Amino acid sequence: MAFKLKSSGSYYATFDDSGLTANRKYTLPDSDASLGGSSVTTSGNNRVITSDGTSTGLVGESNLSFDGTTLNVTGSLTVSATTRLTDVEERELTILIGGSPSSLSLDLSAGNVFEVSVNANVNSFTISNPPPTDYAGSFTLVTTGNGSPYIWNWGSAVTWSGGSAPSVTSTNGKKDIYGFITTNQGTNWYGFIGGQNL
Repeated sequence: MAFKLKSSGSYYATFDDSGLTANRKYTLPDSDASLGGSSVTTSGNNRVITSDGTSTGLVGESNLSFDGTTLNVTGSLTVSATTRLTDVEERELTILIGGSPSSLSLDLSAGNVFEVSVNANVNSFTISNPPPTDYAGSFTLVTTGNGSPYIWNWGSAVTWSGGSAPSVTSTNGKKDIYGFITTNQGTNWYGFIGGQNL
């Protein structure tokens, strides 16, 4: 059941108890309004408050914004209920090998899929901003050869199946896909081959 509750002027609130067994949910429009003695100021988006007057919506949270289609999170979003996803997209970044000696640095706060054109030795391989305590982290690395062989130093933090690091494919235009996971905040990374010479 759902209906719109008139307030004052052009303000209204939407009441919806579909699937709810205890708390009720009210959605306020893009205006300043109050309901149940709890004043809620919106700023371009709807805000949800529960029947006890507690504000639980998106607007006003400094790291969240919603344009009606996309929820943008600039910090961390924690969901305490079950989350069911129908489509997942990961941020993909193109990273360059650079510096002297040449190095490759991956920042997990920027993305989780990294494309690298292998055009130099990798003397130093670093991974920054892994998830905090009690959270696992993972990422995918895609390398593309340029026809010349290069040495890749994965570093002591990365452990490979069988104890031997793979040789990165050097064939021009051919790709390798590697996966990595950590369960201790990046102290150790477990690497595995998704595919080579693709």
